[in-house]
Amino acid sequence: MLKKNRLIKKYITILLILLFILMPSIEVKANEKTTSINMKDVEKFTDEFFAENMDKYHVPGAAIAFIKDGQVSFMKGYGYSDVENKISVDPEKTVFGIASVSKLLTATAVMQQYEEGNIDLNKNVNEYLQDFIINDTFKEPITMKSLLTHSSGFIQSSIGIGARDPREVKELGDYLKTAIPKREYEPNTFFSYSNQGMSLAGYIVENTSGTKFENYIQERIFKPLNMDNSSFKQPVPESMEHNKAVSYGYWSQKQSFFRTEPMYDYLVPSDGCYTTVSDMSKFIIANLNGGKYDGNQILKETTMEEMHKQQFTNNEKMPGQAYGFWESFENNKMALFHTGTSDGYANMLYMIPEENIGFMLCYNLASEKLRSEFLTSFLDEFYPVADSETVTPLKDYEERVNKYNGLYWNVEKPRDTLDKLEVLMSDGLVKAKANKDGTLKLTGYYGEDMGDYIEIEPEVFQKVNGEDIITFNESNSKENRGYLYIRNNAFEKVKWYENPMISIIFALFSLFVVIASTFVWIKTFIRKKAKSAERSSLEKYAGYIGLFSSVLILIFCTSTAIVTLKLGKYAFMFGIPISLKVILIIPILLCGVLVCLLAISILAWKNSCWTRIERYIFTIYTIAVLMFLMCLKFWNMI
Repeated sequence: MLKKNRLIKKYITILLILLFILMPSIEVKANEKTTSINMKDVEKFTDEFFAENMDKYHVPGAAIAFIKDGQVSFMKGYGYSDVENKISVDPEKTVFGIASVSKLLTATAVMQQYEEGNIDLNKNVNEYLQDFIINDTFKEPITMKSLLTHSSGFIQSSIGIGARDPREVKELGDYLKTAIPKREYEPNTFFSYSNQGMSLAGYIVENTSGTKFENYIQERIFKPLNMDNSSFKQPVPESMEHNKAVSYGYWSQKQSFFRTEPMYDYLVPSDGCYTTVSDMSKFIIANLNGGKYDGNQILKETTMEEMHKQQFTNNEKMPGQAYGFWESFENNKMALFHTGTSDGYANMLYMIPEENIGFMLCYNLASEKLRSEFLTSFLDEFYPVADSETVTPLKDYEERVNKYNGLYWNVEKPRDTLDKLEVLMSDGLVKAKANKDGTLKLTGYYGEDMGDYIEIEPEVFQKVNGEDIITFNESNSKENRGYLYIRNNAFEKVKWYENPMISIIFALFSLFVVIASTFVWIKTFIRKKAKSAERSSLEKYAGYIGLFSSVLILIFCTSTAIVTLKLGKYAFMFGIPISLKVILIIPILLCGVLVCLLAISILAWKNSCWTRIERYIFTIYTIAVLMFLMCLKFWNMI
C-alpha cells in the first residue's frame, strides 16, 4: 500500500512538473487568439471618425464590420444608401459593389480547385483553356500562381470591359477570347496589376469545375458561409437589388451628389461581386479561423495558410503578394488586405492575422480618401509606433543619389493602346529628384509630395522620419532602364522623350502656331484682296490647305475635350464611343494634309515664292502640324 502511495505521488509530481513547463506555451497559444486592444474603444473611435469625416470627404453612406477572435465585434452603418429618399445604411442589409475585393473570393475558388487536385498552381494555364490559348511571348509560361499574384506580365487594359445595359454583358469566355491584354514582361518579373489576369483565373475555375463561375461561388463559398446577400450575378437578384446602395459621384463645383449610371462588368471574377459588410465579415472570420466558419470548412487550414503566405514580391525588403491578398507592414503590423474602387463605390478588406482582427469597410462614393484616412487613423490610434530612430545612410549616398533621378512609369499601365491616356489621370507616374542634402524626393506627376528618402543600403531607401521603404533595381534593366518599387507597385524609368510633358509641350506649341498662323493668313488675304494683288497658284493652295489643316486641328481639340470631359474617368470602360471613333478620323486626314504642306514648303523654298518671312512662317506652320501629329502618335491616336 505504501509502495502504491509513493508511486501515485511520483506520478502526480511528474504531472505537476510537466504542467509547469507547458503552462507558458499554453498561455502563448491562448494569447494568439486575443488582441491587445479593447473593441469598445475601437467602436467609439469608429463612430467618432465617421462623424468627423463623412462630410469632409463627401461620402453619402458607409458601413463597417469589425471582427475579433472569430466573432463580429460590431457592425455599423453611417449616412445614407439613398440620399434623395433618406434611406439609412444598414450594415446587415445594404448591398455595395465591392469591385476588386471580389478577387479574394476568386482566389479562394482557385485554392479550392487546387486543394481538390484539379489545378496545379505551377502549370502553364494553357493546359486548362479549351477555346483559346495565351500566346507564348516569353519562354516562361503564365501559371495560376502568377495570375493570383499579378506577376503574369500582362499590362492593364480598361477598354471595353463593361456595359451600361445588362443585356449587353458578354459571357466570360467569349469576352476573354478577344480581350487578353499584351504580355509586356516575362512572368514573375514585376507586380503588374491585371483585372484580365484574375478573370482568366476565374474562367479556369469554370473549366475545371464544369460550373459557371457565379454559380460555383454561390454554391462553394456563399452558401457554406451563409452569405445570403452576396452575388456575382449581373444584374443582382431582385431581393438584393431592393437593398443596393445608390452609387454616387460628388460635384465639387455645385457641392452636391449625383447618381452614377449602372455598370455591368465583363470581368466578373475580378470586379463583379455585390455584398454586405455583414456577409463579408463571415468571409473574414473564415480567413482568420483556418478556413472554417460556423462548422463549415471552405478551405483546409494548411491551404488557407498557403493562401496567406507571401508568394511574390518586387523586392525582399518590400511587402509582396499572397494569393489574392496584398501584404502591408504599416505600423510594424503584417497585414493582408485588398481595396476596390468602381464607378460609385469604394471599399477595403483588412486583416491583421497575428492580432486575429479584421474589418470590412464599404461606402457609396468612388474615392479612396476615406478608407486611406480611416486605416491610417486606426493604426496610429491602436497600434502606435515609437518615433523613428535616426536613419543611418549609406556611406557614399550623396554621390550616388543623382543616378536615380528621373520619371518612372507604372509597369501595369498600357503603352500601345488608346487608354495610355489614363496614365495622366491616375497614379501611373512618379518623379524622383535628388535634393541638395543627398536625399531623394518622390512626387506624383502633378507635384503631390510623396516624401523624402535616404539610401541606407545599395538601391534601398528609407523615408526620412518614417519607416516606409522604397527600392530601385538598376541591374534588372531592360534597354538600360532602371526600376523603382513602391509598396506593391513597380515603375519603369522612361527616356526623356517618353515623358508625357514633351508631347504636351509639342501640342501646346502646335496649337499656338496654328492659331497665330491662321490669323496671319486671314490678315494677309484681306490685305492682298484690298490691293487687288495677284496671288500665284502655289500661294492659293498654301492658303487653302493651311486653313483646312487649322480647322481640322481646332475641331479635333475641341471635340476631343468635350467628349473626354463628358465621359469622365471611365471614358473607355464601355469601349471606344462612336463619337471618338469619328473624331479619330481627323488625324488620318491630317497625315495627308501634312504631305501637301511639306510639298508646298519645299516648292516655295526651291522657287523662292513669296517673301522670305512668309516662307519662314509657312515652314514653321508645317513643322507645328508635324509636331501635333507626333503628339497624337505618342498617345496612340493615329
